[in-house]
Amino acid sequence: MTSFNATDFNFILLDGFSFPGRVRVHELANHPRIDGKPDPLRLNVYLSCDGAFVTVWYGLLERDRAMAALSGVDIPPDLDLDAAYGENLFRGYIESAEDAQVILRSLRVSARAPSRLRGNNRAELCCDPLSP
Repeated sequence: MTSFNATDFNFILLDGFSFPGRVRVHELANHPRIDGKPDPLRLNVYLSCDGAFVTVWYGLLERDRAMAALSGVDIPPDLDLDAAYGENLFRGYIESAEDAQVILRSLRVSARAPSRLRGNNRAELCCDPLSP
């Protein structure tokens, strides 16, 4: 059995970003603009690893950083960005590459496309697919 390494499954380690406790975070490299630099407004598939405990989600990297980056945008007070744009896909242990192959394939992560939040010229929230 081969150990699980997220980079073997088209995930790229985010440069200079981790969750508390030095939890590594990866982003699915499914677009040419995914280069390992975190973007607080990008919606994509992310994967965090704390040893063999793995969390996979589609959505924002961090809601608080996104809210700060959207400070000039008129966001309805009842809009929960995580609920509107996020989806928890997996929380559990991935101990081998063989496990990861089955789990990530069943989650269909390769079928998900990245997009980005922004404010338009009327300070309204917009979500656009990433352009090439």
